[in-house]
Amino acid sequence: MFKPDLYSKINNEARRDTRDFIEEYSNEIGQMSGRCLDIGSGPCDVVTDFLLPKLNPKSTVVCSDISKPMLDYAKEKYGANDRLSFLQLDIESPTLAEDLVEQFDHVTSFYCLHWCEDMRQAFENIFELLRPGGSGFLTFVSDFPCMDAYKVLAAMPRYQRYMTDADRFIPVFQHAEHPRENLKKLLREVGFEISHCSRREISNIYDTPNDFGRF
Repeated sequence: MFKPDLYSKINNEARRDTRDFIEEYSNEIGQMSGRCLDIGSGPCDVVTDFLLPKLNPKSTVVCSDISKPMLDYAKEKYGANDRLSFLQLDIESPTLAEDLVEQFDHVTSFYCLHWCEDMRQAFENIFELLRPGGSGFLTFVSDFPCMDAYKVLAAMPRYQRYMTDADRFIPVFQHAEHPRENLKKLLREVGFEISHCSRREISNIYDTPNDFGRF
């Protein structure tokens, strides 16, 4: 989060998965026009490389992130693109700035929302940000076995002082019996109409332990 250049170099898997998701729904994304908000844009490489080319050519994207270093990096690298603008935003904030409410035709987010502790607040905010009739295209991690390592480390005396907030980094739906059904229920309670909700299983194969370490 605080080293955007390094993040850009090791984010290959999320980039690959997001590229595939965007390609799969390219027809729907191509119909998105107007003002779009991307949540958790990070260094904005995914928005620039994969999302923007698929959107309606008349659309613009506000790239948002909670991290100022990420946004500063993105502005320096992609600020010349007149279809992009940048916004520091905490999607879990209990209060949204009034000038953001109902200001977006579409909201996208890729591999970000699983970091939210209060998923309901995040979705309520997304609902408020959208104009009536707006749409969203969101992907995030439901269950990632590697995340269990945080709790294992937190229980080891050697690492306890470094892992006092281990639960903060474990996805809300980790090991949930019915994550898809739980998510759909939450979305409907917030006020969304669901066009599609699916759970995908993705496997990554590493040839050596060093290959895994690079990611």
